[in-house]
Amino acid sequence: MMSVLLLFVGFFAAAFGSLLGLGGGVIVVPSLLALDYIFSNAEQVSTQTAAGTSLAVMVVTGISSVIAYA
Repeated sequence: MMSVLLLFVGFFAAAFGSLLGLGGGVIVVPSLLALDYIFSNAEQVSTQTAAGTSLAVMVVTGISSVIAYA
């Protein structure tokens, strides 16, 4: 169930980020930080891990944009 929710959040962040020109970090970081409120058995994600994950997502988004618009 958690992986389905994370996939949904990822797709939503990608769609929202591409429409507004964002990297999706506006959606990804708060979603990762809110995991412990949604799932009681989920491991708590630190702020540093959420920010690093957001940066990794933005790198992939940037590379895919370069390939698409090259």
